[in-house]
Amino acid sequence: MAFFGEEINGDRAVELGLAWESVDSAAVEGRALELAARVAADPELARVAVGNFRKEVVNGAVGWDVAMQYERPAQMWSMRRSAQD
Repeated sequence: MAFFGEEINGDRAVELGLAWESVDSAAVEGRALELAARVAADPELARVAVGNFRKEVVNGAVGWDVAMQYERPAQMWSMRRSAQD
């Protein structure tokens, strides 16, 4: 990953708030598969996330304020679902 032209590692990305987790190189594939399995287990949430992604990038990147308007309802919906489980 690069930030302002400087390469940063996973630990630094977490410190900067660009990632929520850093894993060793040997663990990347396994962790990615774990995350993919979570997405596959909840196709409804995956559809909502993909739909938002498409809205945000279909005509080029949208501004932060617009992206937040797209994301907030889906995030709140997702959190309510998690709390009910």
